[in-house]
Amino acid sequence: MQKSQVIFGTFIFTLLILTFAFYNFNKFTGLTVYDCAATDFCGSTVTTDSSLTASHTCDGSPICANSASIGGTLSSPNIIMDCGSFIVDGALVGGAFGIKVNNTAPNVIIKRCNVKAFVNSINISSNNVSLIDSILNGAPASTVEAWINSSVNATFLNVSFTDTSAKIVSSAGSNLFVQYYVIVNVTNNATGATISGANVSVNATGLTGVLTGTSNANGLAFFNVTERVKRAAGDGGDVELFYTVNATSSGLYGVNNSYNVAISSGTQMVNIFASDTTPPSVTIVSPANTSYLTTSLPLLFNVTLNENGSVMYSLNNGVTNFSMTGNESVLFGTGFNASNGSIAVGSYVFSVYANDTAGNRNDTVNVTFSVTAPAAGGGGGGDGGGGGGISPQPICVFNCGNWSDCVAGNQSRICTYSCTGVQKTEIQGCVVTACLNECPFEGKSCSNGVAIDCKFIDGCFKVVSSEDCFAKDTSVCLGGSCISCSSLLVNVTLYVGDNVSIGGISDESSRARAYEDENRTIFGFRVPNIPRPSDFIPHGNIPAGVVDAGAGVVAVGGIAGISWIIWIWVASLFLPLFLIKLRHYIVPVIDGGNAMEMFEDGRLKKQRTLLLLKELKAHFGEFVFADGSHEMARYLVPRGFVELRFDEPFVLTGHFTTKGDAYLFKNALRKVVNKFGGKDLKIFDSVERASIIEAWRAYFRNKKTDRELKKVFRR
Repeated sequence: MQKSQVIFGTFIFTLLILTFAFYNFNKFTGLTVYDCAATDFCGSTVTTDSSLTASHTCDGSPICANSASIGGTLSSPNIIMDCGSFIVDGALVGGAFGIKVNNTAPNVIIKRCNVKAFVNSINISSNNVSLIDSILNGAPASTVEAWINSSVNATFLNVSFTDTSAKIVSSAGSNLFVQYYVIVNVTNNATGATISGANVSVNATGLTGVLTGTSNANGLAFFNVTERVKRAAGDGGDVELFYTVNATSSGLYGVNNSYNVAISSGTQMVNIFASDTTPPSVTIVSPANTSYLTTSLPLLFNVTLNENGSVMYSLNNGVTNFSMTGNESVLFGTGFNASNGSIAVGSYVFSVYANDTAGNRNDTVNVTFSVTAPAAGGGGGGDGGGGGGISPQPICVFNCGNWSDCVAGNQSRICTYSCTGVQKTEIQGCVVTACLNECPFEGKSCSNGVAIDCKFIDGCFKVVSSEDCFAKDTSVCLGGSCISCSSLLVNVTLYVGDNVSIGGISDESSRARAYEDENRTIFGFRVPNIPRPSDFIPHGNIPAGVVDAGAGVVAVGGIAGISWIIWIWVASLFLPLFLIKLRHYIVPVIDGGNAMEMFEDGRLKKQRTLLLLKELKAHFGEFVFADGSHEMARYLVPRGFVELRFDEPFVLTGHFTTKGDAYLFKNALRKVVNKFGGKDLKIFDSVERASIIEAWRAYFRNKKTDRELKKVFRR
């Protein structure tokens, strides 16, 4: 009888815990999701990081839950509002605003929103508000697209709007910093090759603000550049900014003077053609610093350069100059030869005058030699041969092979020095015709509901693949991929920008910031510091992830709109599950010898790990980050979850409740492990059986053991 009471009490306690988790799910995650069906952005007060997963029409009709004719009001500081490219539509019914930022909400980021058909599309009353990748001038347009309160600063980064004083209202003392994405493309003016590692600066003309960056492997540097500062007429009106763009790299220097960001939205490419400012390096192979006999004439002169150019020499300090023959054409190349058979007896200075293709000159290299007559009797005859002269120097040239195929704007060839056999590799840029960029940057991204994959090919950004997520009734575009709405539990995208200060106008006004606690991030995913059901529900030999995933399923069901009565009914149906045995299928792989090279110096390689997860996602299904700590991360997958440990050795484990799902995951894992060099690694699979009752018994047995041990040690 006592044992039955304990079981019943345990069940009631567990039911209360799950109910608590259900009603506080949004508080646990810190993210509010507005889906129009269960949660309506129209008329809502937003106090946490939030996102839209559907478009909202705020016209007072019950299209969504609230039936309001205004949009949402952001009232807390440091939060992120991500519309996910969905529309907030006022339907021209006279609603006051689509998005309002109260004066209690500074440092807010609003991104990927399409707001239209209100009296005010966006109403900003707080300082340092950033609107990113958004549209305010959609049809039908709002009466006022943006209203900025007095004495506040705001930033528009890549926002499409109507640039008139009637549509953008800046109150007295306010500053609206209008910014766009600018890509600086640094290329070698002589060869056309892209330059990586170049130091790039973008300087506002007449102001002290400087943006700096470094070009990547494709010669590109990325900036958020302020095109203008919009101000009230009483404050002097708009300030349009002009820039000087500079690039330097190992003696190369390029500049684009008085550059103006003249785009309405999107990304603009600025081409910087860096010119060579370094003189060529000169090596005199011959003559040597020695004495030559007249019997050695003609003397052969040989000079090499470290780059293509032309060479002349002089024996009288530049009064008379002679051209040297190049190894690539008559007067061009990297190896040069000349001969002179009319040199009289005497001392000479062989001076070299070298110019590269950029016009840089080196006239500082020379060598002293002399020509003497042979000693008396030294010119013997007959079969005895000549006497004591120095043999003529050989002609040394670089013999070069054919240029390779053009790859990513560059081609190369191998050149061998005829005298020593030393080889060098020459690289030159390929001729790239002008192109139209199809996408703004490399990688995956979303554009108006279309998932695109962008690559930098031959100097141009090209779309290599695309998928229209809107064509699928139950999918949205997130992170450059079409995601099924039913698989979305939590999806947070963070945008972290650098502080961009233009002149002394504002210290922080052009900063697009996202609040992120560095102690709670794993591979760039935000990890909420929240309790999980497994933290306070004893679960014996049932893995914590099984308990957590079960609670998450219940919570997601609640979000979908299950009422309290239905929830009680569903929970009551769970009773048999507490009395039967559960199966838990485990599929782990352990790389004890680091065959897949996932660790380096004891640390897990971030990029290689992300590539492995991406491959696993492609073979098995969607991965959604669930939770993590400094020891591991967990990802929700179709009908299960996956654990990834961060310490050595590399261990990745899949957990499932059906044998079929475990079998599919094992096959997918086998393919990925083989691809990453782990063909000899064994992938295990096992099944554990447990019940909730056994878990509670194990919990109380452990407690009793702890008490007995404490008693022993106290004695």
